[in-house]
Amino acid sequence: MNGEVKKKRQVPLWFWLPAALGLIAALLTWWLMGVYIEQRVEERPRLPALPVEEYRVIVPREDIAPGTRLELHHLAVRALAVTALPTDVFLDETVEEIIGRVVAWQIKRGKAVQKLHLVEENSQTLSEQISQGHTAFTLPLAASWTHAQSIQAGDLFDFYAADLGRWRRLLSSVRLVSLAPQVPAGERVNGSARAFTHAIFEVPVHAYARLITLEQRQQLVPMLQTIHKEVGPEFLSLPRIVEVIQPGSQVQMGDEWP
Repeated sequence: MNGEVKKKRQVPLWFWLPAALGLIAALLTWWLMGVYIEQRVEERPRLPALPVEEYRVIVPREDIAPGTRLELHHLAVRALAVTALPTDVFLDETVEEIIGRVVAWQIKRGKAVQKLHLVEENSQTLSEQISQGHTAFTLPLAASWTHAQSIQAGDLFDFYAADLGRWRRLLSSVRLVSLAPQVPAGERVNGSARAFTHAIFEVPVHAYARLITLEQRQQLVPMLQTIHKEVGPEFLSLPRIVEVIQPGSQVQMGDEWP
């Protein structure tokens, strides 16, 4: 055996032929199945997609904490699908409406700003709320004419002067401008509250001195108008005091209504 070179055993080519043919058949089958599936998918009926309607709404650039007074640098504009928006969002052309408003609830970055996120605060001074030819007139609140403080800004009143045994109407449709004192929006966010003590009315300038005098004499009576804005009667009668003399020199006082 010395000197003999051992030859390596080689696998004949015909031994690999079935495996190669099987692999080729498998790849061909896989490719044909893919083509068949794509054809079937393309044959399915397809509905056209509707265009997505979008609104350009105001959103914060960053998260905004409660108590923040909104400024222009806090805000941006973002196009969002209408179906995903609540009804009280602010569109981009209404940005002036929210500048200076105070945030009541945290607003996340990119989320549409809503009215419920903000606290209302009147940006007008008192003088700006009074019409030309009028001035502000203040009365302390009384349960008799405020109906246990159920009135609010915008209510209308008739003013009566109590004299000569009757009430005489002085002014009609006097507008209640506001109740005072007002709590700033920043304090309202923190839950601060104050009880109203006075009402501010809009009255003609020429009647101001007369109203002040009657109020000091406790002869001024406001009377609430209804939603129908019906002016009260010109005069309201008061009862007459009647003395009734009984036997035995007893005097009784009684009211006699006309």
